[in-house]
Amino acid sequence: VQTCALPIWILSLFYLLHLPPNLFNVFGVILFFISLYYLARKFNLEKNYSLIFATSIATLNGVVRWVDTQKIDIYLASFFVLSLALLQKPEKKISYYLKLGIVLGMLIGSKYSGLLFAVVLAIVYLPRIIRVLTIKNFLLLSTCSMLLGFIWYLRNYLVTGN
Repeated sequence: VQTCALPIWILSLFYLLHLPPNLFNVFGVILFFISLYYLARKFNLEKNYSLIFATSIATLNGVVRWVDTQKIDIYLASFFVLSLALLQKPEKKISYYLKLGIVLGMLIGSKYSGLLFAVVLAIVYLPRIIRVLTIKNFLLLSTCSMLLGFIWYLRNYLVTGN
């Protein structure tokens, strides 16, 4: 059972636009490429090196062989990379915590293993975040994460008992 509504949203959009649903992970690989490029720029790589980094990872055999499937793993990797990029340079802005909450929520809700990845990120990056975190920002971050992530675990439990 897929835990995230993201595949349903994207597939619905594909059907509305009369696009073949087997392009689902083509969009996922594009998102993965953009996420990797963004991560490389956050780690202060130059534009050309960021393109090389994103291209070399996004065209690995393990990624390319899933392009014609409808597996959520590429999206899980994209949300992990986006989370890592956002956590690299924490900010005090509310918009930062909104973005981080959305991305972490999608990471947690994408697949059951996403929760483990989020915990590892929290352990590593918690000291950086605590320095700039306020109660208001924490509430925004946790609310977004809960609404977009944990709600799918509750849904699965209620629907399937699993």
